[in-house]
Amino acid sequence: MSQSSVLHHSLRHEPLVVTSTKGQYLTFSTGQKIFDACGGAAVSCIGHSDERVISAITKQLQNVDYIYSGHYTTASVEQLSELILRDQNTFTHALFVSSGSEAMDSTLKLCRQYFVELEGLETQRTHFISRRQSYHGATLGALSVGGHKFRRSFFEPLLEHNKVHQISPCYAYRHQTDSEDDYTETLIQELIDAIEKVGIENIAAFIFEPVVGAALAAVPPTKGYIRRVREVCNRYGILMVCDEVMCGMGRCTDGKSLHAWKSLNPALPEDQIAPDIQTCGKGLGGGYAPISAVLVSKKVADVLASGSGTFRNGFTYQAHPTSCAGALAVQTIIKENNLLTHAAQLGKILATLLLEKVAPLSHVGNIRGAGLFWGIEFVKDKTTKEPFDKAGAAVAVADAAFSKGIQIYVCGTVADGTLGDAVLIAPAYNCTEDEIRVIVDVVTAAIQEAF
Repeated sequence: MSQSSVLHHSLRHEPLVVTSTKGQYLTFSTGQKIFDACGGAAVSCIGHSDERVISAITKQLQNVDYIYSGHYTTASVEQLSELILRDQNTFTHALFVSSGSEAMDSTLKLCRQYFVELEGLETQRTHFISRRQSYHGATLGALSVGGHKFRRSFFEPLLEHNKVHQISPCYAYRHQTDSEDDYTETLIQELIDAIEKVGIENIAAFIFEPVVGAALAAVPPTKGYIRRVREVCNRYGILMVCDEVMCGMGRCTDGKSLHAWKSLNPALPEDQIAPDIQTCGKGLGGGYAPISAVLVSKKVADVLASGSGTFRNGFTYQAHPTSCAGALAVQTIIKENNLLTHAAQLGKILATLLLEKVAPLSHVGNIRGAGLFWGIEFVKDKTTKEPFDKAGAAVAVADAAFSKGIQIYVCGTVADGTLGDAVLIAPAYNCTEDEIRVIVDVVTAAIQEAF
């Protein structure tokens, strides 16, 4: 039993105490320093302790520390919204809350209210379709629409089952047996079948992660998948929701867009691929203060504006001035320092090095990802793709990397929701090419040591 009075993730082991952070490094009370190659949980997109962000937060606290967003607003809230909604044509409004889970719960309520405003209070559109092996947050509402078996397991009796219907993930490495186009069409037909089985008049939204994060370790969609999903949602009149809490805000950038759905399809017009609602979070504030967001399309906002004129949702720390000031500084740095272009360039280097040095190693089954968001899946047999009997391979690799000075993120149960090991690499957008090379060299050595 841990001696700490804090209810930490583990009650059996004392966590390491971080005494300082700077740039890409964490320093512990033991004096050890570690390079944060996963940004905690793909959060620290510009590194730690940037003086510009600290200054912005300090200035905000000196002027306005807290207001109730039901009554008031502040400049930091308005400016952040304007900045992140700029340079795109889909979203007209942003709602700022404290976590990705709050953002997803707010999204579920927004979907419901959209159809109440559109069709009346008696609308039957109270059902959602999502995908297995997905993760949408830790609150009961977010867990209900998520498909992460392990994180749901203890709480299944508390979750909504009758109104959430799950289909297969878009996971080519594990499930594609024919051409990419044919596989995509198989998945789209499964979505259509689910809509028709539940009843078109009952479905409010289809929710998915464009690049699946913690549940599958950076699995991107097949070519054409997002476009075909948009077509189906249009055809049946249901909302398309993209959860980009982990993969968005530049994490999977092509060098131009903050949004994964756009970066994955740069040549397509927005109206062919854009969601009606999008959640984002981790890369929004870079970890400097708790913040996430719901981005709302003109289509959805117009229905509420012409109806009740209000969104019936509120949290105590919604649109918190200090969190918004920190996020505004982070997003300003990303824009002014051209970090999306830099991240896209580093992402290509990272992908090349992983495929060159890591992919050939024994027990490395798959390398996948986009931008600066990459996963490595481990298998017992590379030919059959058989996962290990018990989870632990990814932990062994991460432990070996940690001993060599690099922190990476462990993803479990990726193969089928029960078994399967993988790790995530998600470094800051402002790291260097030399640091990318060190990350790959250390991870390569860690895999060789662990196996």
